[in-house]
Amino acid sequence: MGIGVGIGIILALYLGLSFYFSTRFYFNTTMNGFNVTGKTAAQVDEEMQQNAATHTLTLKERGGKTETIAADQVNMRYISDGKISQMLNDQNAFAWPMSLVPSGHQDLEATFSYDDTQLTNALNQLQAVSGADVVKVANAYPKFNGTSYVIEPEVTGSELDPAKLKEAVKNAILSGDTELDLEAAGCYKTPSFTKDSSKVKAAMDTMNKYLNAAVTYTFGNATEVLDKNTINTWLAVDGNMDVQFNQDLMTTYVANLSDKYDTYGITRSFQTSGGGNVSIAGGDYGWLIDQDEEVAALIPIIQAGQPVTREPVYAQTAASHNSPDYGNTYVEISLGGQYMWFYKNGGLVVGTPIVTGSLSGGFATPSGVYGLDYKAMNVTLKGEGYASPVTFWMPYAGDIGIHDASWRTDFGGSIYVNSGSHGCVNTPYAAAQAIYNGIEDGTPVIVY
Repeated sequence: MGIGVGIGIILALYLGLSFYFSTRFYFNTTMNGFNVTGKTAAQVDEEMQQNAATHTLTLKERGGKTETIAADQVNMRYISDGKISQMLNDQNAFAWPMSLVPSGHQDLEATFSYDDTQLTNALNQLQAVSGADVVKVANAYPKFNGTSYVIEPEVTGSELDPAKLKEAVKNAILSGDTELDLEAAGCYKTPSFTKDSSKVKAAMDTMNKYLNAAVTYTFGNATEVLDKNTINTWLAVDGNMDVQFNQDLMTTYVANLSDKYDTYGITRSFQTSGGGNVSIAGGDYGWLIDQDEEVAALIPIIQAGQPVTREPVYAQTAASHNSPDYGNTYVEISLGGQYMWFYKNGGLVVGTPIVTGSLSGGFATPSGVYGLDYKAMNVTLKGEGYASPVTFWMPYAGDIGIHDASWRTDFGGSIYVNSGSHGCVNTPYAAAQAIYNGIEDGTPVIVY
């Protein structure tokens, strides 16, 4: 009798609770961290609405710091979409005893929403994002200490990754979480390279090798030395820890060499055969460093890590690095005196009267210091309204050159004023021949 009564009581209790849980959540049931045991769908719906309106998410930051994001900062809202009623309908009321064991715990999730723009603004206002004490993350890298490269250690810092931070906070809001550990969520930026990274050590070794290079430039009796004191300013590593050359700084260095040692285009002081001094501008003669080629040539030299002595790469050269750069083999042409001299190794080879470009005809021969382009024999010079065969042709300024003029019997004086050439230097045959036989390509032609 007693056993039967006991069984009846248990059965009545079981059936009663089964009926109870047909409209209420089981024991041991939570929703977004809140206990909803024994509550109806309507009660839970109302509770989620209230929780959303007052929700606060606490962010745990490095150094024991915390900050919060309140629901109204991101326009957090609970979405009453029937999900809670559906979860309750899916609950088997007769299986409620299973909720009494630890494995029977249920943690359900309601649906929340937020405003993305407001979330972005809220994150940007965090001290952990925009505060003055945020320490930027930095990679370890090779640093020049005045003598060699050593490894500057990485900086872990306290800089957050904006994309990872937003994703983690978004997920926490949608889940209704009240706390988010930013470190555990992987929201902080981390250095890509540390002091122990093999690539950092390899970059340091490479850069120290480059510092062993030294370039001694020779400019006649003058020298310029490029060593590690300058080379170190040209070296850096990129984001992949590969060593790079700063070619802008290299170009500036080579440009400074050009400014100091190039003679192309300068105004020269020239002592004439008549004993006077004249200043001569113009022309295309002189030393001229090929700056682009020299920068390109320096890179493999530095990479080799050895001292070298060399001249820079020249676009064009002159006779001497010492003053005067035209040396002692040159042609001298006096436009006012209508006379030409050819000196070789300091000795006079030819001195002859000439006829230069017609002044009245607008064909004045240009002054300047030029280099002989080439020489050729038996050439017909052609222009508008003329074709003149010459035996000796020595151009130095485009279509302007020295040549014999068999059609002339007189040279010198003032002939050039009204009856001059089209710009060339008309020369007696014998003198033109003597110059032709002794002159070489590149010989300076000095015209004043």
